[in-house]
Amino acid sequence: MNTEGYMHCTTMNFILRTMCLRSNYFHEDDIELKWTQTWFLSPHQYMRIRLTEDTYVEVDPWNYQFGIEYGKHGSRFDSVHIFPIR
Repeated sequence: MNTEGYMHCTTMNFILRTMCLRSNYFHEDDIELKWTQTWFLSPHQYMRIRLTEDTYVEVDPWNYQFGIEYGKHGSRFDSVHIFPIR
């Protein structure tokens, strides 16, 4: 089902984290929840996932829609496209 709507970053991370853990490719200690701020005032959650012993990737599904690719996380004013100009 393809629907439109809003989900908080914490909800998106919960769903992705659950999918990763249920895949049996990742364990609880492979996934870290991290916090930053968007627009310097709003708390924002993203994840840091261990791929190998020395390799991690930052995953920010909420900011992906605004052009922040996986491997980076949104912070400060990176998420400026939330209120589109019409």
